[in-house]
Parts: sequence; C-alpha cells; structure tokens
Amino acid sequence: MTNNASTQIFDIVEILDLVGEFLSPPDLLSCCQVSRLWNKVLIPWLWETIDDSRHSWSRILARYDDISKNNGQDEHWVRVIFAKYGEHIRNLSLGWRVLIDAANDAHCSNLRSLHITNVQDKLTCVEELGIMKEMMKLSRTDNPSRPTVMGALLSSEFEGLLQPSSRTDRPRNLQERDWITGQKFWILARRNTRLLSLKLNHGLGELCQVTSDDFIQDVVAGLPELRELTNHFVAGDPYVLMNRLDHLETLCTTTWSDMEPSGASGNLKILTILELINVRQLLVLLRHLPGLKSLTVKALPRFLHEETEAATIMNNTPSQLRRLVFSGFDRAVHVGNRSSLADVILPWVPHLEHLEFFQVTPACALSILRQCRQLKSLVQTKDHFTIFAKLGRNPGHQSEAFTTFLRDGATLRVLSGPRQLVDVEEIVQHPWSCDQLEVLHCQIGGVERLLVKEEGIMHELSTKEDGVELLAEEQDVVQKYARSLHQHRYVYLRLASLRHLTTLDLSYELRAVRLANEDRSVIIEQSRLVSWSCSDHRLMADCLELTLKSGLGLLAPLVNLEMFGFLGIDHRMDKPELEWMAVHWRRLKVMRGLTDDHAPRSAHDVRKTALREYMMQLRPDVVHESIISLSA
Repeated sequence: MTNNASTQIFDIVEILDLVGEFLSPPDLLSCCQVSRLWNKVLIPWLWETIDDSRHSWSRILARYDDISKNNGQDEHWVRVIFAKYGEHIRNLSLGWRVLIDAANDAHCSNLRSLHITNVQDKLTCVEELGIMKEMMKLSRTDNPSRPTVMGALLSSEFEGLLQPSSRTDRPRNLQERDWITGQKFWILARRNTRLLSLKLNHGLGELCQVTSDDFIQDVVAGLPELRELTNHFVAGDPYVLMNRLDHLETLCTTTWSDMEPSGASGNLKILTILELINVRQLLVLLRHLPGLKSLTVKALPRFLHEETEAATIMNNTPSQLRRLVFSGFDRAVHVGNRSSLADVILPWVPHLEHLEFFQVTPACALSILRQCRQLKSLVQTKDHFTIFAKLGRNPGHQSEAFTTFLRDGATLRVLSGPRQLVDVEEIVQHPWSCDQLEVLHCQIGGVERLLVKEEGIMHELSTKEDGVELLAEEQDVVQKYARSLHQHRYVYLRLASLRHLTTLDLSYELRAVRLANEDRSVIIEQSRLVSWSCSDHRLMADCLELTLKSGLGLLAPLVNLEMFGFLGIDHRMDKPELEWMAVHWRRLKVMRGLTDDHAPRSAHDVRKTALREYMMQLRPDVVHESIISLSA
C-alpha cells in the first residue's frame, strides 16, 4: 500500500476492525489479500459466520467426496479450514454432514449460534447414487426390511438416550456415517455452553433419534446464556422446557401442550407455534406468559369458548401482547356470525400493534379497529396460491373488510392485502381516515376503461370540428371516458392524501415461484390452481391506467415514495410517465412491474423490457424487482 496520509488511516487496527463487521464474505476475502495487517485483522470477521447454504458452499460440498473432482481434496480443504480458523467461528448454519463432522473434530467452542438446516436434502452426488442403488437392490428382494445399523457410542452419556436413525433404505456405510455425525452434533452443541441461539431442524432425525424428551431439555438446560431456541426436531412439553430455561426469550416449536402449567414464565417474549391450537390453549398461554410480546400460531381450528370463560382463563388481566400472527389459512377463525378472534381473543390483547391473518369478515374488521386502538400494522398472510382470479374465490367479503380498514383505520401505518380487491366505487363513495399509512398493498379494480375500438372513436372525435353533432355511439364513448377520468381522479386524490406513503403496491398477482439448484432454474408449483402459461395468464384490465392523461400527476405529493408496484395489471404507462416518476419521486428505490420474468411458456415482453431499460437510463439507482426476486 502507498504510505501517505490518505491511506495511513486504513492501517489503524481499530478502524479496520470496525469496517470488517459490515463487509460481505467475498469483500472480506479480497481485503484479506491486501496486506498482512489487513489479513490479521479481518480473518476473524471472514470466518465469524459459516452458512453452508450461501456462496459456493453447496457447489463444493455436493461433490466433495467425488475423487474425480479436485483429486478428492475438498474434504481435506474443509477440515483444514475448521482446524485453522475454528477459534474465530461464532455462527454456524449447517446442513451438510461433512461440516458438522469438521466443526466437532476441530473442537469449535466459541459458537454463539448453532443452526441445523435441512440435513435430509443435503446429499452429495455419490451419496444419492448409493441410495438409488440400495433402493433398487431392496426392490428386488422379497423382504425389503432390514435391521437398523448399530454403531459405537462416542460418549457414554448417550447410552439409552440416542439411537441410530430408522432409515434402513440407505447403504450401510451411510447409515454408520449418519449415526456418528448425529452424535458429533450433540457433542458440539453441549461443548458450546455460551450459545445464544440454537435451531434444531427435523432433519436431525435422518442422523439419529432421541429416545427421551429429557435429553433435549438437559442439553438446552446446560446452555445458561441461551436466548433463542427453535425446536422442529422432537415433540415435548414447551412449558416444562420454559420452566427449566427461565432465561429463554424466543421459542419456536412444532407442538404445544394441552395441559395448563403450574406457574408463569415471564421472560419469554417471542413465541412461534407451527401447529393448530384452540382458543383455550391460546388464552392459557397468554395468561402464563405475561411478558410475551409476539405470538405466531398456525391457525385456530374452531370456535370453542364464550367470553365469560375467557375472562376466567385470563383472570380478568389483559395481555401485553403487541404482535399476533396466524401463519396458516385461518378460515375457521369465524363460524357463522361468531368470531373467535373478534369475540374472544381481541378483548384480551388491547395493546396489539401488529395483526396478520389470511381472511376476516367485515364484522371482525370493525371489531379489530374498535378493540385494538393501538393497531399500526395489518397484513394478509402469504399463501402458496397465485393468480387471484384462478382461485375461483369471491373477493366480496374480503374487499369489504379491507375497505373498512381504509375508511376507519386512523392508527394504521401498514395495510397490506395482496389479494384484496378494492372496488373504485367504494373509493369514490367513502373517504379514508388512514392518512398516516406508510405501506399500502392492494388491488384496485372496477375502473371503467375504453376498449381499443372506443379509443379509436375518441381519437377520431378529437379531429372533428366543434359543434358537429355526435352519433349515439360516440356520445356513449364520450360519457364513458368522462366517467373513467372521474374515477381515476378520485382514486389518485385518495392515494395522494396518503403523504407518508413509502410503499404503494397495486400488483394483481403473486405467482408462487422460487429459485432452486445451482443453475438458479425456475421452479413453479404445479397444481390444479396454479398455471403460468401465456393462455392462462391475463392482465387485470379494470385497473388504473397510470398515465399522465388519466391524472397520474395528481400523485406528485407522494414525495416519500420508495417502492412502486404494478405487477400483472394492464397499465398504459409509457416513457412520459417514467420521466415524470423519475423527476417527482426522487426517493424511489424499487419498482415492481417492468421486469421480464422469463418464465417457462411465457413470451418475452419486448415493450416491458424497453420501458425498463429506459427507466434504468433515467434512474440507474432504482432496482427493478421481479416475481422471482420476491420469492427467492
């Protein structure tokens, strides 16, 4: 490095150390090659976190045991890394067996977080081939069942608590390997007594099985600094676990107890339950977890209890809960005119600030606003369905409830309903009180739009001399055009009144797309409800035109707008509209609607590509998100 005043600052160890915390692994790797000083200071940051689902890990580990690749030296390279830099590792997120082995064998003991991901999905090409051969071999035998491989115990403390996996459809060498790797994981977890976060994925069952719930409780009880626990591995009584871990602040579990605990656990702040629980269970946990701030449950299966019983369960003491999420299809939250959410639960969570659900009735919407006076965020739960029209659902109830939130949600900052359709006449007839909104995501439909033939008639009329009598058809087109401008103006003025908006998303669709595999190929969820062919996918036609001619300029007051979305709607935007946005929305950072997703069986959209490229010239700082980037 040149030794002058402008570069000497980068030789100050304290400054280098501060900068290292904010650099990505690729950038850290480059910096470590600048000088010996930089290498010495930044190496701990480079190896502080290892996540084998990121960067090049998956590509390397998928073939590490293939001797035809890199002379079979990849496993040696992995083990050398852990042996040399293991003391610097603080955060491990692992799914590949070889990394679990390497971390334990290197005696990593300074971990602050240890996360096990989908072990069942992380097989090398050699292992997959071995499994296929074994399954073919078993299919040719009369008795495909075979005994479980029994291997040596690495610790006498595992006697009677751990046993090999019951997956007998695998080659013997892989079964033996999994049994050893499973034990090594538990040794690694017990060794790192300063862990703050531990996540146990159900894939651990591929390696070995736990025969007693006490084993998990004993392991986590030996981690006195543990604050976050995710247990998708084995079922157990969460109340017993919390009683033994009174310092636990965050818990995610796949099961919940139907038993009422003996005492309260006041330190737990965030709880996620990945299964259905009934109303009584929910109220009981609210009572016995007085410090709980955030609760996520899959859904409520059915209405069970009257308000009087709820008061008895809650001991007439409201909860301090701030965030409530129903992560599944909570279609049973309401039964007939009764609602377990509105009539039983909401009265006991008056301090609620965030509520997330799949659908509610208009009556429930009014109850939410009446009883949760501090509510700031309402979000519709994401699902795996895609194009709204394809689902065959009548949006009437849902749109009416959403309109209720727009009319009366004065305290709301976030209102997100990707599948909520708000009719333009509702907007014209009813004023909005949610003028503090910062995020609005919904569909706006029912807008009168001229057909292609009618646009031709309007163009011809513009060339006619004044005073010429119009034909009946021409009069109808003129009146329709006037109504359309009237509707557009009302909607634009409503939106323009939301001067705090940072996100405005009017997208019609959220197709279920995810990126997978190393070549980042597009995987589409195929079902009878989901299709992505050109013939099936139609743009939403009765939406806003989003043109200056229709009144787009009325949105100029939205000077804080950072994200604008219009995926899947038949907008008429062209270069003048993009020029206007580039000038008037100076804080704009993200656009959704101009990216060609290159989906299978979808034609390339030349016009969309041209508009995106033009916008990139006008505002190179704006990121163009696609459906794929949203789902990755």
